[in-house]
Amino acid sequence: MGFVKVVKNKAYFKRYQVRFRRRREGKTDYYAQKRLVIQGKNKYNTPKYRIIIHVTNRGIIYQIAYACIEGDMIV
Repeated sequence: MGFVKVVKNKAYFKRYQVRFRRRREGKTDYYAQKRLVIQGKNKYNTPKYRIIIHVTNRGIIYQIAYACIEGDMIV
């Protein structure tokens, strides 16, 4: 049995779906991000807080946030 070259033709690229931009750039690990936000099943609607840190040229900005269905809420 000989070597078969995989052909990526027009039909392949028409159906190809690119990943999220930050995933392609290697900046965001969405699996780890999801694990940070997921709440334990025995907590019953208690918010799970996390600290968000932004380092700027002039200083450090930090926020405390928790996840909701509508989006992240900043405390």
